[in-house]
Amino acid sequence: MNKAVESSVDMICSVSELATLFRQGQNIRGFLSQVVQIVSRHMQADVCSIFLYKEQKDILVLEATAGLYTDMVGKLTLKPGEGLTGLALRELRPIREGHGNNNPYYKSIPGSGEERYESFLAVPIIRGVKRVGVLVLQDETSSRFSKSDAQALKAIASQLASTLENAQLLITLPEQNEPSVMNMGIRHLIRGTQVVEGVALGQAYQMEGPGNHDNLISAVDENYRETMEDFHSAIDSTESQLEELQNRLEKELSDVASLIFSAHLLMLRDEGFFGAMEKRILEGSSPKDAVVHIANNYITLFAESHNPRMREKVQDIKDLGHRILENLLKEEGLHGDYSGQIILSNELLPSELLKLATQNVEGLVL
Repeated sequence: MNKAVESSVDMICSVSELATLFRQGQNIRGFLSQVVQIVSRHMQADVCSIFLYKEQKDILVLEATAGLYTDMVGKLTLKPGEGLTGLALRELRPIREGHGNNNPYYKSIPGSGEERYESFLAVPIIRGVKRVGVLVLQDETSSRFSKSDAQALKAIASQLASTLENAQLLITLPEQNEPSVMNMGIRHLIRGTQVVEGVALGQAYQMEGPGNHDNLISAVDENYRETMEDFHSAIDSTESQLEELQNRLEKELSDVASLIFSAHLLMLRDEGFFGAMEKRILEGSSPKDAVVHIANNYITLFAESHNPRMREKVQDIKDLGHRILENLLKEEGLHGDYSGQIILSNELLPSELLKLATQNVEGLVL
């Protein structure tokens, strides 16, 4: 096994380096930039690029690169089947070429700086049956990449698929239509059958599953802090809590399991989310109202999406909004989790159960 393969296998076995990226306070673009640098270094390749697939437009977009000209990021687009990168997505298989420009599917991209690179390796990024994008390596040395390199890069793409899908959803979200007004759900008595013995006392908190998005978040307390400094403090506290949860999951389960909080951290640092809240506060809204307004806009956009993966992220946004509001409260000793609360839900994803297991929930009603 050559050094590149050894390094990539080491990366596959430990995702802690990727998990660490979420703790560095970067936005989505910064995170993706760090990912391509890490993969390029581990695979010892001159170039590493990430193309993400926009399903509604049926195009691949260059979202990050280490080695090509960065001014092409967000501008370079390919159709499925266009070029070697598009071919990898269309046929859902690795494309490995010792002399990329000899392949009839090769497409020269003026202004990208790729003309000097001979070797080419691209693997599709897939989550289940969902096309997420393409991970590409290039190198000046001809016939640089082996079959083992292709297998290693395929494993890395699989490892990154969930996190990159979260990034993909956040990048494409501003292109969605404006959300429609959603009605608040009606509260009612819940009756059920006991499946685990015991008694739990706590405040009820309704957590909607992936099939039900009727309820938006709301600020149920009147004792919220009111300044921009308070808002920034609440964001910092929320980030620290999420990092602590990731650390706890890494110790109790695995590095891979800890990445289930990647959507939370990517969203928290997204300019369209955090930045939009900050803008509303500067325009005169209270931090509480800004959080509720922007979070509910995102909840509605995700819930109304035709993309089932995007609809699954609704609970992530609700959870994030809930955390920020909790951290805006004036009372001391807040946990920022679900301590003292009983979760009510019609359905929960397995990942949601993992999250609740680390967040001190008092009880669960399904």
